[in-house]
Amino acid sequence: MVQAVGAAAASVFVLLAIGVGSPSRDHPQHPPVKQAGDGKGADFNSCAECHDSKATGTVVHVAVQAGCDACHTVEQDEEETNVVLSQPGNDLCFACHEDKRPQSAQLFLHWPVRKERCTACHEPHSSPNAHLLRRATQSLEPATNLCLGCHNEITAQVQKPVKHAAVEAGCETCHTTHKSEPAGIPDGVFHLTKPQPALCLDCHDANTPAMAK
Repeated sequence: MVQAVGAAAASVFVLLAIGVGSPSRDHPQHPPVKQAGDGKGADFNSCAECHDSKATGTVVHVAVQAGCDACHTVEQDEEETNVVLSQPGNDLCFACHEDKRPQSAQLFLHWPVRKERCTACHEPHSSPNAHLLRRATQSLEPATNLCLGCHNEITAQVQKPVKHAAVEAGCETCHTTHKSEPAGIPDGVFHLTKPQPALCLDCHDANTPAMAK
């Protein structure tokens, strides 16, 4: 099912085509792009002839549905053809996702956000995971859990025999993924979605005898 991305944790974002980007010595030249029927530019409708996988998947970036020229331009002459991003780096993502841009007033930012690396966590075209994440957040294995791929210190904790039920529900159950505040207390440092104890009491009833004790 095709889902548009753009709400809270939607996260996506730089449309960095695999195998297509800024030209360099290590980058293969793109084949010539067909001209549009009106002769006024590239025929981006022809992209699917080679890149059909970019528009298929459980979740497809809304920008892909808008057309390849929403994020890419063609630089073409008689000898060379290059397909490049229409804006450099993450500026392209922030053109639509301005709320995700790091702000100096923001007290605490998740490392990939602070470094403006949207594609460290998000696929730019399509993904089998919600919010175009490169991997899911529910698994308890670093190879298949997006968060554990970086947070190695957490791996041993979540693989213990007895686990907090929230852990098995997925990292986003308790943690926000882009920014949090304030930085001086655990709520901010650990990117909690709510301050403590409010977050805990979403699941744990304070009126039960066990909690009261």
